[in-house]
Amino acid sequence: TTTSPTPLWRKQHRHHGRPVPESGPLTTELESVSQGRGRPEQFDSWAVDNVVACQAAALYFGTKPTATTSTGKPLSGSRLGGGGGGQAMRHTEGGRPGGRRAILGLSVISILILVGCSSAPKEMATSSPGAPTVVGSQPAITSEPAPTPAVYKPATDKGPAENVPVPVLPDKATEFTKDGLIAFAEYWYSTLGYVYETGGSGPMMEITEPACKPCIFVNQPIAELYESGGWIAGGRMTVHQSTASFEQTPDGTYQVILMIQQAQVRAYDANKILRSERPQGGARANIVVARFIDNHWQAQTAEAVAK
Repeated sequence: TTTSPTPLWRKQHRHHGRPVPESGPLTTELESVSQGRGRPEQFDSWAVDNVVACQAAALYFGTKPTATTSTGKPLSGSRLGGGGGGQAMRHTEGGRPGGRRAILGLSVISILILVGCSSAPKEMATSSPGAPTVVGSQPAITSEPAPTPAVYKPATDKGPAENVPVPVLPDKATEFTKDGLIAFAEYWYSTLGYVYETGGSGPMMEITEPACKPCIFVNQPIAELYESGGWIAGGRMTVHQSTASFEQTPDGTYQVILMIQQAQVRAYDANKILRSERPQGGARANIVVARFIDNHWQAQTAEAVAK
């Protein structure tokens, strides 16, 4: 009696150190595939090995995976996991049934269950083939460059001043203290300089009583000049010194004495013709009379002190 040699795949295949059983569904399946029996279809060797691995895994572990090709497409017609009368697939190479075939060991079959069978994680089996996949780094989001601050340009004989900064009341000027009163008086003269450069008396009158006669005397003609298309070059105020006793007068007001110097003033009409001019003089004493009402200072009047 001649004993058939033990197939190579039986000698080599182990699962965690256990040999493949001498008989049973796994043995029958591997013998059928290794001998070339099954459906005569053409597949690359990787796909056939994958099919064999998935079939063997299905029989051995009781799962029902689906084999896939090396491109991830499912292979139809494979007999997987218990039951069914389908046939195992056969690889042909060079017109010869059988061809080159590598039957993977059971330890590798466990890996292929994750790589090529549908018993892998759900997202692998259910992901849409047309869904885009984002790879690589995303383009950096660039923010808009910060706008360039407007540059102040003083008035000339060609035109009025541009981008004149609006005076801002300092926090100190809101305090009911001697320093707060002085800070308020100095701020008031910055609003007077703003009137000369822009014709706008808004900042001044926000902190001044409407009945201030010197204010009306200055603001009205300057506003009319700007409204007619003219402008003033110069007129800014410089505070050289300021002092206050912080003593309340009988009418409830407080006084500050300041030494003020005004820059040269030149008035132009809409035709760029110089209409009036006043040269810069020395510093002169001015007085600001104010009262503290509703938690803020308000100017009653501001004017030059008579010589």
